[in-house]
Formats: sequence, structure tokens, C-alpha cells
Amino acid sequence: MNITRITATGLLTGALLLAPAAALAQETSEPKPPPAPKLSVKVSPGTGKPGAAVTVTFNCQVPGQAWYSQVTSTAIDLKSAGTSDRASGTVKDVKPGKYSVDVTCSARNKPERKGSATFTVLGTEPAKPAKPQPGQVAKVPSGGVETGSGPADPSAYAGIVAALFGATTLAVAAGVGVYAYRRRKNDSNVH
Repeated sequence: MNITRITATGLLTGALLLAPAAALAQETSEPKPPPAPKLSVKVSPGTGKPGAAVTVTFNCQVPGQAWYSQVTSTAIDLKSAGTSDRASGTVKDVKPGKYSVDVTCSARNKPERKGSATFTVLGTEPAKPAKPQPGQVAKVPSGGVETGSGPADPSAYAGIVAALFGATTLAVAAGVGVYAYRRRKNDSNVH
């Protein structure tokens, strides 16, 4: 009968100690809004030399909402798009290669919509293969690779922590119960 009481007390204690941990483990954040639809972006022409005219078109309109668009690129000097679905500009004097043209559309009380397209800057002469130069790096790296310290959101571990806490609590309660039972049994044998 004593073992039954001890077991019941241990389980009750474990349940009482687990209740706050389970409450903490529940997610309290608001549901995330659905992802914004992909934005269609087109650069015309798709290639050009420095100084050439370029037009970027996209579908930013949100029915019944005031919206604003922003177009950016490191290869094209673009005029602000504002509330238009079109931006124009000229190709900057940059190295030949592929560059991203990014568009962000914002509307009041709506998730941002983002899209991008690729624009290729052509060179005036054929590109020469790059030759590695000795000592290109100003400071030679030393030590191990820094890979970070885990996820940015510590609440991602809340369920694991609650489960470990509960298992530890049950193990301690069972251990205390067994110890108390054996001690009591040994005390009754001595008298």
C-alpha cells in the first residue's frame, strides 16, 4: 500500500510541475499572414552596354488599394517608379556581367510583394580571364569558421525544453519516491 501512495504522490507532483512547462511551451504568437504572391518583373531589353536605355515593367497594382513601388539595381540608374508599373533608366558604367533588378510593391494593410529579373551588362571589348593575384586578401583569415550559435528564434526550442523538464521532474519524483519507500522499509526492519 505504501508503494501505491508513493507512486501516486510522485505522479501527482510530476503532473503539477509539468502544467506550467506545458503552458509555456504553447505558441503564443499570432498566426503569420499568407505569403505575398510573386511579382512578375521584365527588363527590356534584357542586355545592354553602358549608357543604353532600359525599361522595367512589373505588375504592382492592388485592386482598391493605394500602392507604391520601388525599383533598384546596381547596374541601372533608374528613375523612381512611385505609383507606376514602369520604370526607365540607363545602364551604368559597370563591369560586364549579370545583375539583379529588384522590385518591391507596398500597399496599405497588405503584405509586401517582391520580384526580380536579371539584366546582363555587355562589355565594349571581350572580357579577359581574371588572373589570380598573389596577396589579394588584405587580411589573411585565422582561426575556426564562425558558423553562428543556433536559430535566431529561441522559442523554437520551447517544446524540447518542456519535454526535458517534464522527464527530469518525473525521474526526480520517482527517485525520491523509491528512496523514501526503501528508507521506510529499512527503518521498519531495524525495530
